[in-house]
Amino acid sequence: MIQIKCDKCENEFAITRDKCPVCGDPVKTTCKFFCGHCESKIDVKKQICPNCGEKIDEIIIEKSDGERIKTKFETEDSEYIEINEIEEKNEKKSLENDDSEARKKIAKTLANDMMILFVIEIIYVLVSLFLSQFNFFAVVFAIVLFIGYKKASNEDKTAGTIGMVVGILMMLTILMMDIPNFLLGLFVLIHSNKYNKLFK
Repeated sequence: MIQIKCDKCENEFAITRDKCPVCGDPVKTTCKFFCGHCESKIDVKKQICPNCGEKIDEIIIEKSDGERIKTKFETEDSEYIEINEIEEKNEKKSLENDDSEARKKIAKTLANDMMILFVIEIIYVLVSLFLSQFNFFAVVFAIVLFIGYKKASNEDKTAGTIGMVVGILMMLTILMMDIPNFLLGLFVLIHSNKYNKLFK
């Protein structure tokens, strides 16, 4: 009989069981089963194909990604098909793809944020020059923000760190009553923190 492995206690048991005989964990699988003779969908617990009436000695297992595995239904006890493990791998792959998409989205958001802040800082520098109140920190922030923009555009991990550092430094300008830079710093800090969480 085909054996499956419990994803909780790793006990091996017959595929026809609904739950693990040791820990009682229910079998969780999205695999579909088909007769090895006529390829009709079957209930593995009945062991007789309702379509062709043959005893199920071969079975086709269809995984959630559509891949099919054909195997003998009667196997040595030492052999098993790790259905739960297959599903876990598929779920993990799906989560990794989701993480990749989320990273691209947040990287793009962070890159846009840094470019906008870079432009704002340049305007801030020009206004301060016009008013004869040159702001050295605005120049530094503009340079660092541009570097951060380039890093975020390439989905580089360091983009989040740059954003966190420049965000904190910009927020510290509140000590000099520089409210615009404080607010901009808070803005980039929040997005950089979200970006950093994707790499953990």
